[in-house]
Amino acid sequence: MCIRDSVNPDQIRVVTGEIGPKPSIYVWSSETMEVLYHIKGGIIKGCATLSFSPCGTKIAGAGIDDNHMVAVYDLKSGGALAAIDKGDTAVILDIRWTSDSQFITVGPKHFKVWTQDKKVLQAKKGKTKEGLVCCALNGSDICVGVGTGELQI
Repeated sequence: MCIRDSVNPDQIRVVTGEIGPKPSIYVWSSETMEVLYHIKGGIIKGCATLSFSPCGTKIAGAGIDDNHMVAVYDLKSGGALAAIDKGDTAVILDIRWTSDSQFITVGPKHFKVWTQDKKVLQAKKGKTKEGLVCCALNGSDICVGVGTGELQI
């Protein structure tokens, strides 16, 4: 699992997830190593990727199940499941928040822009090359990395 966006904007809280039939997600302090939140539910078979929102109060994650479920957890309510939807039958390797209500998911045959409105997740497919492995933001531009080493904006 990538930990680039797994560190909260406060630079103290970190999120990690397990592999297994009913994986746990842990938010813990990088200073004390204390578990701050233990989250269960939503993602099944394991966590492929997890990411904090820019405000640090939400976590988006994708599972490794056949539907690569995408879930958003609300830390203000103790890590409760805020929204969940089928991600894609294609593998999801990375998640990056673009705002506190929108994030993107990428994978070798997958690119979607997601919007969360309360308990509803809506996704729009994007056009892109195959072989996407990671994503980043450059201002308002979304940059994606391709397995061949190319960048696509």
